[in-house]
Amino acid sequence: MARLIVLVLIATVGAIISASRPAAVAAVSCMSVNDNLVPCLPYVTDEVSEPSSGCCEGVQRVLDYAPSKPDLVAVCNCIKADLPDMGKVDTPRIAGLPTACGISRNFPRIDSNYDCSMASEF
Repeated sequence: MARLIVLVLIATVGAIISASRPAAVAAVSCMSVNDNLVPCLPYVTDEVSEPSSGCCEGVQRVLDYAPSKPDLVAVCNCIKADLPDMGKVDTPRIAGLPTACGISRNFPRIDSNYDCSMASEF
């Protein structure tokens, strides 16, 4: 009987430990990337000279989505896929968004021909 109680106790502790582990991070969502970068449209289309605070907050969130190479590639592909819907964009402004916002990382110079698998670090 004591042995059964010990086995149940071990199984319970194991279940608690497993349940307390953080869940796997979901893949990067293009909807989230695009929603966060929408406030940047006036800047990347050269309508304003500086990105808004809402744009910069969105840029930081997007960079936070990309801690690993696969995430970087996914974010890059999201931005690249949305380019045709943005109108006439200044691609160097897209690349320099983080710097314009005072963030030390940058996006690659993404255009319709850019190979996002080459993105090694933003």
